[in-house]
Amino acid sequence: MSGSGNLIGEKLTLNHAIWLAMTEQVGDSLIYIRKFAKSAVLVANTDGDVWSQGGALSYLTTSQTMSVVSTSTADAVGGTGGRQLYISGLDEDYNFQSEVVALNGTTPVITSKSFLRIYSVRLIDAGSGERNAGKITMTATTAGTVQAAIEALRSVTEMSQFTIPNNYTAMAINLNMSVYRAAGGTGSRAAEIQIHARVPSPYDPTRYIDYETNKYGLRSDGASISSLSSQLKGSIPAKTDYRLTATAESNNTVCSVQYDLLLIKAGYMDNTTLI
Repeated sequence: MSGSGNLIGEKLTLNHAIWLAMTEQVGDSLIYIRKFAKSAVLVANTDGDVWSQGGALSYLTTSQTMSVVSTSTADAVGGTGGRQLYISGLDEDYNFQSEVVALNGTTPVITSKSFLRIYSVRLIDAGSGERNAGKITMTATTAGTVQAAIEALRSVTEMSQFTIPNNYTAMAINLNMSVYRAAGGTGSRAAEIQIHARVPSPYDPTRYIDYETNKYGLRSDGASISSLSSQLKGSIPAKTDYRLTATAESNNTVCSVQYDLLLIKAGYMDNTTLI
């Protein structure tokens, strides 16, 4: 039986671990993505992206270099904190791109490449502290907006935003969500978590349509974490900005999410035999 776009949904009924094993054999035709994020402490009745920076990510309309800086002088080459970062994201044409940046503490370092989107940033070298000592931010040099951040002592970004690269379709296959009380808060906590797909308009690629694709409500009794898992089976087209947002019922609420995507290169399923 020959594979086609019509069979992708059937394939997703298989254990996604099988898919992960397949990615080791097909290079960049199948790419398994796992995203995890924790929100900043949420403000009651205010919708915000699930990422450690808080608020909403301001998407760039053109690729820009990034200004990378820490709040600690220890995060520098030769320092005890973070020394080098690996930045991964997309270029102006929505193609994969990455860069290694050597930190210089509280002095900003400008990337040599321009990024339209940032997927993640992680430490790849550190001093005796083995983590970044301060908060590290990546700010677009022209727009002046934060595009990614690593909280102090975390070593990697915690952001739910992901943009599907050019020439790929993404299949959403798994989602885990939690809501709980932030340190210092009292009582139970409730939050509504939404999945958004921001799709380019077919009439003008500079305009977007933001679809709220799913909505989930969670409540914690205050003494524990309330969690929910969902087996997603959705198709996400190239250049779509995919993100999760959260709205809390009260202050001192935190949400965390983890989801899995399978990126399928255009034309790959047309040449695949399903067993």
